[in-house]
Amino acid sequence: MKLKLQGQVMASGLRFPEGPIVMPDGSVLVVEIAGGCLTRVSSTGEITVVAELGGGPNGAAIGPDGHCYVCNNGGFSWRTDNGFTRPIGPAADYQGGVIQRVNLRTGAVRYSRHIKQLYGYEIHELGESIESWRALVHPDNQSCFIKGVQKCLSGEGARLECELRVRCKDGSYKWILCRGAIFSRTPDGLADRLIGTQTDITAYKGSTS
Repeated sequence: MKLKLQGQVMASGLRFPEGPIVMPDGSVLVVEIAGGCLTRVSSTGEITVVAELGGGPNGAAIGPDGHCYVCNNGGFSWRTDNGFTRPIGPAADYQGGVIQRVNLRTGAVRYSRHIKQLYGYEIHELGESIESWRALVHPDNQSCFIKGVQKCLSGEGARLECELRVRCKDGSYKWILCRGAIFSRTPDGLADRLIGTQTDITAYKGSTS
């Protein structure tokens, strides 16, 4: 006796989706490797970008604490031939993989080991609060950064995206493209979770200056 499975296409146009994570409301979360984002597909097929992650997000899971953890491989270079798109190697701005999770209810920020080492610090040398990281932002970029975060938290802005300089352990600064978006809010509308990435764009800024 053969078992015949029946299914239907829920969404199309996704760029190398992987996952999925089935949510309690019937929606599905997927990461789009080529799209560099975390996407929600509703039970009716509506597509919503939850967060612009950059790089190459190729895995995600809901942890026991209720947060979404995204594994980002750092990104690929892509090639399309005869309608078929495939990765052909690391992205030109490849800096390695990253995992990031932020709980805005408590103010705790957790970065992967790679994020801290990006600036030359050991894993134990930086705190986990937002303030400890904001202190590393160049004074000339503080205002832009704070306004961007406030707009994101209030809902005035859909996502955070800003270029800023971050101080390394040796005293030098790196230009960083910081991207993030609110992943979920509490029943009363307060920002609860934010996910995002930090990408070193120092070489790019140097070539355009």
